[in-house]
Amino acid sequence: MAPVIDGEGGVALSDEAAAERAWLVDRRSAITATDVPAILGLSPFSSPIKVWRSKIGDTEDQADSEAMYYGRLFERPILMAYEKRTAQELVYPEPFRMMRSLSVPQIGATLDARRLRDGAPVDAKNVGFRSEVYGDEGTDNFPAHYAAQLMMQMFVTGAAVADLAVLFSRYDFKVYTIEYDRETAEGLVARCLDWYQAYVVGNTAPPVDGTPDYTAFVKRLKQATDMVIVATPEQEEWARNLSVTREQLEMLDMEKSRLENLIKTAIGEAKGIESPRFRALWSQAKDSVGPDLERIAYELAKRYVLAKHELALDHGDLSCVLTAEGVLAELKEQKDMQKVTRTGSRRFTFKYEG
Repeated sequence: MAPVIDGEGGVALSDEAAAERAWLVDRRSAITATDVPAILGLSPFSSPIKVWRSKIGDTEDQADSEAMYYGRLFERPILMAYEKRTAQELVYPEPFRMMRSLSVPQIGATLDARRLRDGAPVDAKNVGFRSEVYGDEGTDNFPAHYAAQLMMQMFVTGAAVADLAVLFSRYDFKVYTIEYDRETAEGLVARCLDWYQAYVVGNTAPPVDGTPDYTAFVKRLKQATDMVIVATPEQEEWARNLSVTREQLEMLDMEKSRLENLIKTAIGEAKGIESPRFRALWSQAKDSVGPDLERIAYELAKRYVLAKHELALDHGDLSCVLTAEGVLAELKEQKDMQKVTRTGSRRFTFKYEG
């Protein structure tokens, strides 16, 4: 693979790395299919502030999560399973290639694959477990954030349908299908273009929300002065609502503990309790036997004090100084340091499927 030179710093990049960098730059000037559910507040994986920061080039502390990494890693095997299940041959786009809508070039999509027969987009998802938001296979009963993403892929490609290939819990494979709806797609496009114009072009952060992404963004603000500002009536209302919300959370936390204690009391010395709608386990971990850490710490401290005392008497003799690693290894080998039994704690787990 031939290297290329990065014009910013003269660093040699592979063709793939250069393509990825160009793709990331290209995405900044478009609203992509994955941006749409985040902009609308539908995505559990992203948020308006995260999309905004990526568009203005502020990517600090926005590294991909492990879930995103493994999601991409399993894309191809899931798509291969789709080909086998549906007998549909797929075409795989070049890596790091974004398509743009011919009618609205600001809208783009990076596709996992397309069906050879009709060009329909096929998107691969690796999902932990199948929740109630997923309906029967072959239907369009699946999460709204995926539906919005596929609707934008169809808007970009001009396809009439799109498939969602989902692998649940590593072994349960399902295929869902959604049809293009012009009114819905154009409505999504209009809302996202308005958002882009107001916040990206307008260089203004989106409205404050309670997502972890916005919390991380706010934490970057540093104190610059000792001034204490006077609150406006609107800010006074924020403070009142915050106080009420904190009190409500304290009450809810107390109620949560009370209900958990009721179930734990009902379980008693058993392992768990269940019904057709819920299952609660209060499992006892096995006892563990290991070194007496408190005694080891005491012995280490005592030897340290003795060594310091001897050094004070003779600065020229360092033979009395023992390394922490050496002393720790020696103490762990002593039989009287290995007889501490720690009782395993009980772990409470609860799942309700009503």
